Amino acid sequence: MSFVYKYRIFAKAKLLDYKLIHANIAICNKLHFVKSIIMNIEVTKIDLAKKLFNTNNESVLKQIAILLEKEEIVAYTINGKPLTRVEYIKEIKAAEKEIENGNYISHEQLLENIKTW
Repeated sequence: MSFVYKYRIFAKAKLLDYKLIHANIAICNKLHFVKSIIMNIEVTKIDLAKKLFNTNNESVLKQIAILLEKEEIVAYTINGKPLTRVEYIKEIKAAEKEIENGNYISHEQLLENIKTW
């Protein structure tokens, strides 16, 4: 094996080592970032729990209870009204009743109606 060939192999190995080191550093940085976010959330939760435990302000406690019990928005109506899970299920059940009562048009009928628009 020539010296040049051996040097190229050595250089490629060093480059691979360099790339692996930088990849490991990037992974460690990302893990540290995620861990710090989780730790910040935990610290915030503990801090809020302490403040909540030490408060005697009833209106603050009521506001926190309302905030924690607020339902998540899962959908929107065609007019943009937000719907909670319970409201969304009610809308679906109402639509199913309309279908059962025959209050709908077929896909083919819709396509025909669109032609007249």
